[in-house]
Amino acid sequence: MKTKRKFLLYDRAILFALQDAGVKLRKSDVSWFYTSFSPEIYYVCENNTFTLHHKKEDLIREALKFKISKDDFSEAKADMQGEMVQKCRYGFANSQADFHLEIYSSRLSTLITLVANFKSEEASKKFDFIKTFGEHEFLDISDDFRYKTRYLARFGKPCEKLNYGFAKSVFEKFDDMKFQIPPYADSAQSAGVIFAKIYSQILKSHDEYMGAKDEEALHKFRIAMRKMRVMVKFFAPLFAPKITDEILTHLKNIVGKTNQMRDIEVFSKFLVQNSAPAHFGAQMNTLGRSINERTKRALSDAEFDKFRAKFEDFLKNLGGIYLSPEYEKIAKKFISNRLNKALKALRGVIGELNEKSEIAKFHDARIYLKKVRYELEFCARIYESARISEAYKQVKIAQESFGALQDVSIWQNFIAMYQKASDKNDESFKYLLALNNELIAKTKSLKSEILDHKDEFLKSIKKAIAKIKIYR
Repeated sequence: MKTKRKFLLYDRAILFALQDAGVKLRKSDVSWFYTSFSPEIYYVCENNTFTLHHKKEDLIREALKFKISKDDFSEAKADMQGEMVQKCRYGFANSQADFHLEIYSSRLSTLITLVANFKSEEASKKFDFIKTFGEHEFLDISDDFRYKTRYLARFGKPCEKLNYGFAKSVFEKFDDMKFQIPPYADSAQSAGVIFAKIYSQILKSHDEYMGAKDEEALHKFRIAMRKMRVMVKFFAPLFAPKITDEILTHLKNIVGKTNQMRDIEVFSKFLVQNSAPAHFGAQMNTLGRSINERTKRALSDAEFDKFRAKFEDFLKNLGGIYLSPEYEKIAKKFISNRLNKALKALRGVIGELNEKSEIAKFHDARIYLKKVRYELEFCARIYESARISEAYKQVKIAQESFGALQDVSIWQNFIAMYQKASDKNDESFKYLLALNNELIAKTKSLKSEILDHKDEFLKSIKKAIAKIKIYR
């Protein structure tokens, strides 16, 4: 038994009881932040006394302490990692131990702990909380690492168990709501809420598209299916590989059957904007109707029914038979590890792009961008960090340029196909030749736009990686 114990309190009743009993309390206001978690380097302000602490990473964890000035403390904030921990500390003692009642504020408000430093292991072992303080609700958290200051600074306040069923029902009713994952929520349950949210969007847009020719509904369906594919891959380590592999195969096959329809819609709109010959536009409309009928048949076949059955079974059992026996339970830690790898990979592919890069390299980078965008869409809010928000913003901006470049490639492929089938003296051939020349110039312009923005983008990603690494 250690000589130091910590208890979680559910309200301030002990403080009021101590004050009513006339116990002399030593009050101090404490602000505490880290500039490094490994080794631990942190700054403390207690009643306008400023100190720097350094805990060496060795067997005896030697702690060094230095008195510093207010200016030193203020300047160090620029290098702060995680969040500042602020609390009001009330010190008092009895024959058993020295106590510190700590009432946290700011982002940790409602967190109240009682720390007891006993004079011996025997005194610690014999301590009876109720006999000393009465019938107050408490929980012994002496061995719960989540309540250590270095974890509070990184992850915030430990929360109660995520109510998965309630969260799922909310998103089924309000599918435009954003899901903010509690830092200490179970990672598998958090994944379940995200899956349920996207799945409701898949079913809604699927039904809208099948009910009528609705280009917007098909677009929403494709996005929801792609999001699901990305997020299932992201959370896959939490679950049995067999089930996630089956689901990913269904998702890939179904999305693949919608690609032609999307491409023809994009090209048709492009032709209208660029005053294509009337007969050429009519050909595209005929082709579009044919592909639309084929797409609807594809989305009503056995493949989609198998996906629905498999996925609904997965949602029902993801916390049971499909859960990996060994998985990272803390959502923020799991997400941080996954996002760290994803952002590093994105930084690598974007960093390799230059003026001589083939167009295929830009398309590969676009795939990474889309993947990271969806991951950040669902996971960025867990950090409440300006750096992560800025990275998400930069990813969305970059995806617009890369997406435009992809569309140009699709248009050029269609043009090449129709040029082969056209007479070189035909009006359509001449139109397509002039249009292709414009697209060549457009490709060059978009590549330049992407490369001009590259340095700013990479700086943003680098800052986000540095922030996320803290929570791994």
